[in-house]
Amino acid sequence: YDTAKVIEIIDKTHQLYLIYGDTAKAAQTYSTLIEYNVNRGQLAEARRLIEIYEKESGLFDNQGNIQFLHEIYYYIKGTYYLRCHQTDSAEYYFRRLQPYVNDENNALALYEGLMDIYQQHHNADSIVKYCRLYASALDCQANTRRIETIHRMSQLYDYSRFQKKAEVEEVAAAKASALYQTVLTLIILAVLVLYGVYYRYHQKKIREYALLSYNLDRAKNELATLQDELSQTKVELKA
Repeated sequence: YDTAKVIEIIDKTHQLYLIYGDTAKAAQTYSTLIEYNVNRGQLAEARRLIEIYEKESGLFDNQGNIQFLHEIYYYIKGTYYLRCHQTDSAEYYFRRLQPYVNDENNALALYEGLMDIYQQHHNADSIVKYCRLYASALDCQANTRRIETIHRMSQLYDYSRFQKKAEVEEVAAAKASALYQTVLTLIILAVLVLYGVYYRYHQKKIREYALLSYNLDRAKNELATLQDELSQTKVELKA
């Protein structure tokens, strides 16, 4: 990665925290710069940043213990002392990682730091011991990553299968909806057709009834006329 770019980002982040008055967050950004300067052999600058980090970050208690999940700082500070040829102080800080070896990164840092200590002491037995522990922790980390990879792949497979199932169900739902709409349309059309047939039949019956009523009234009128004429004729004959 571009180290200069990383340092530039850290400096900008540090300045922004200071502008907003958060000196603790500003100091916390120095953890990466401390490690960078230690590895580059710029020990005076590393020391200056260490003092700011430990005084202003708010991550340390009164006994100098750092907050949980920040324990890797012990390795960084141990490496600083190792570069300063203060092996006792370096070993002290490396061993402060001992209670946290359940975290594979902390375990690797501890064993690597102690290997470096015993290499300077030319203690072959201890070098072999911590080399084996380091290799074992490295294997555990690799296994953990493999398990995590398998787990992620399983999640992706489950998601893919779920997505495929959801797509199938969506298509089925769309088909069912289309069928429902079609059936509903046909039912509405059938009702309209039946209503049309009924309406025409009803209108026809109304017209037939009206015509029948008209003819009946006409027949009654004609009958009444005939009866009147018959009565008149009878009267005339008697006369």
